[in-house]
Amino acid sequence: MFAAFRISHVILLFKLSIQEAMSVDTPRFFSFISVTS
Repeated sequence: MFAAFRISHVILLFKLSIQEAMSVDTPRFFSFISVTS
């Protein structure tokens, strides 16, 4: 049960990171760039 929850959590994070990478023109991405630079 716990292992399955962990796997689904990792998959969810992976999908979110892919969405974030595909939508690089979002204001949050630019704010992230300005903060890190």
